[in-house]
Amino acid sequence: MNTLIAYFSLSTGKDVRVFCTSGSSGPEGSQKAVTEICKGAKMHPAIRLASQSDDEIKAWLA
Repeated sequence: MNTLIAYFSLSTGKDVRVFCTSGSSGPEGSQKAVTEICKGAKMHPAIRLASQSDDEIKAWLA
């Protein structure tokens, strides 16, 4: 994850959305780590994608 963020320079002026698809661990730890790495980025709330409807996911992406 860190290498990907560094490669794509996800920092100032970027919108960043953290998500996970795992049923065993939530996105909170990743959200914290990404927030520290992506200085100046607009961080959106993390989400676990499991049983959300298309409309719920579209609202999260809006």
